[in-house]
Amino acid sequence: MTKKEIKEEIETINKRLEKADEYFLNLDLIEVDETREYKLVRSLIKRAAYLTNILIKMEVQQDA
Repeated sequence: MTKKEIKEEIETINKRLEKADEYFLNLDLIEVDETREYKLVRSLIKRAAYLTNILIKMEVQQDA
């Protein structure tokens, strides 16, 4: 993946996470940890962290 592709995917993930935040704020207090939606949010966060780490490594290598 190129830096541009990584940045675009991170931006897309952030938009999805914002929508998920709105969704969960509108829910009544229930067990959300086991819902499909919450599991998707967790996977999006992990993917964003992974891509951010790759992007940082790319930028460090470029600066070296």
